[in-house]
Amino acid sequence: MATDEEKSQLAEWKKYRVLVNRVDTSSPIWPEIPS
Repeated sequence: MATDEEKSQLAEWKKYRVLVNRVDTSSPIWPEIPS
């Protein structure tokens, strides 16, 4: 029941979640938060 826009946003947030998990905490450079 999700729209194409909602599916796209979900994919962006899933990608963001993976990128956050890969952040080097000794010198963090945080990924940009999806809009």
